[in-house]
Amino acid sequence: MAVGPGADWRPEPPQRPRHRFLKNATNLFLVAVGIDGPGLIRREQPNGGAMRKIFLDVGGHVGQSLEEVLKPLYSFDVVYCFEPFPAHAEVIRNRFSDPRLRLIEYGLSNVTGPLEFHSDGLDDMGASVKKREGETKSIVTRCDFVRASDFFRDHIAADDLVVMKLNCEGSECDIMNDLMDSGEIIKIDNVMIDFDVRKFAHLAQEEPKLKQRMAATGFDRFSLCERVMKGRTHQKRIANWLRSIPGYERFRPQATWSERLAGALRL
Repeated sequence: MAVGPGADWRPEPPQRPRHRFLKNATNLFLVAVGIDGPGLIRREQPNGGAMRKIFLDVGGHVGQSLEEVLKPLYSFDVVYCFEPFPAHAEVIRNRFSDPRLRLIEYGLSNVTGPLEFHSDGLDDMGASVKKREGETKSIVTRCDFVRASDFFRDHIAADDLVVMKLNCEGSECDIMNDLMDSGEIIKIDNVMIDFDVRKFAHLAQEEPKLKQRMAATGFDRFSLCERVMKGRTHQKRIANWLRSIPGYERFRPQATWSERLAGALRL
């Protein structure tokens, strides 16, 4: 399902998750024994309802991360993929038909409106709204962007379980600071940050400033790309990051044999 920035749209009601008894039993055990730690996922919907497990793929490119997170081995109820560049969004639309996938054809930022997106074409892994001094790329496209806090406010509930990947070529600090300014950051259970601001000399101070701010406010529910994205393929790196998140079993319950086989065949 593709969604534009002006659409009057709200998330569809989640389907009843599998293995509900197993997950509830696990949750009760965690609470009973007092297991805790940075970023531990322990939130429940009120009145015994099933929480939605949401994955936010911020910087979808052509769907490399989707190949992993849409596997039946995981139990994400909704996967939002943000890809503002039309050519990349078209590839994702043609590659995936999973009903849980919401292809969002705009990017997240700290502002709402069109921004210039600089690219050298479909295979450009560094396409970005940010630009190095003196850099000239062959394609400049006006792409839509929405303020991250507005998206969270409209589409993410306080009791959702939210895992977010930030690989957005220099916009990661804009997004994180906007979520912190608005208080919407509290809805995130874990965010993996790839600090692409390192590629831009004029943004060199953005990474240490954000890290200092997160430390000062006590926000520790994040993973650093260089520490968790390890593996031979992008999909294996995503899997390694997900396994590293405290409370991993909450969105990756014990799979059935058929699910394990299906997942293995899609590796």
